Amino acid sequence: MKVYVMFDPLYERVVCVHEEANMTCDKCEHIGWNDGYGISEQEFEVEPSISKARDIKLDNLGVK
Repeated sequence: MKVYVMFDPLYERVVCVHEEANMTCDKCEHIGWNDGYGISEQEFEVEPSISKARDIKLDNLGVK
C-alpha cells in the first residue's frame, strides 16, 4: 500500500498522511506556503504489520 506523507520543511514535521497523490486536506490548506517553504510530499510503501499479515493468511485459509 502506498501513502503520501505531507512534510512541513520549515518546522521539520509531518503534517498529515494521504492515501492519494496530490491530495489536500484542511491541515495542508491551512499551512499554505510558510514564508516560501511550502509543503513537501513524499511517497512511501507501507508493509502490513505481522499481526495484519497473520490475519490476512487466516482469512485466505477460511479460518475465522
